Amino acid sequence: MGAPGAPAGTAALAGAAAAAALLGALATPFVRSRLALELCGVAYALAFALVTPALRDLPGIGLALILWSFAVVWLTDIAAYFTGRRLGGPKLMPAVSPKKTWSGAIGGALAGMIGGYLVWRSVPALAGLTAAGPVIAASFAGSVVSQAGDLFESALKRRFDTKDSSKLIPGHGGFLDRLDGYWAVLVLAGLALFAIHLDI
Repeated sequence: MGAPGAPAGTAALAGAAAAAALLGALATPFVRSRLALELCGVAYALAFALVTPALRDLPGIGLALILWSFAVVWLTDIAAYFTGRRLGGPKLMPAVSPKKTWSGAIGGALAGMIGGYLVWRSVPALAGLTAAGPVIAASFAGSVVSQAGDLFESALKRRFDTKDSSKLIPGHGGFLDRLDGYWAVLVLAGLALFAIHLDI
């Protein structure tokens, strides 16, 4: 997945925000003071606040990349849910999310990979950007990372003994519960954008 013409400031901002969001999220389970927790929460939110606009600013492909990211996350979630319900089998991480299964995770990853590729090829702004291999790899990585983000937020909620991230969307677990997978993909995208700019 390329980022042609990404301004240096955009790439640096996206990379810094993604790194701060990741570090803040990883530090959250281990901090105790209220101030430290609030700072971790701010860092966690940086991916939404800064990486999304940075991606949107990419000339010609920004909006398409964001929509593709959402498509990968949503296809993964839907396929994981229905595959897991249909096939069942061993639990993925029962201590964190008792209902998730390995079959669901694999089904979600395959759906995200295949669906992400098809969506990419169907969007004119992205279709001719790169060969099939990188698109398939990016779709698979996005799918796996989105599931990791889902599990990570579940672990955080268990750590703080709360069922929902907020009451903003009744019946759906809160705003962040709808976007936890997308948050993880944003972190990956921000770091990738920075690495591409530096030719890493």
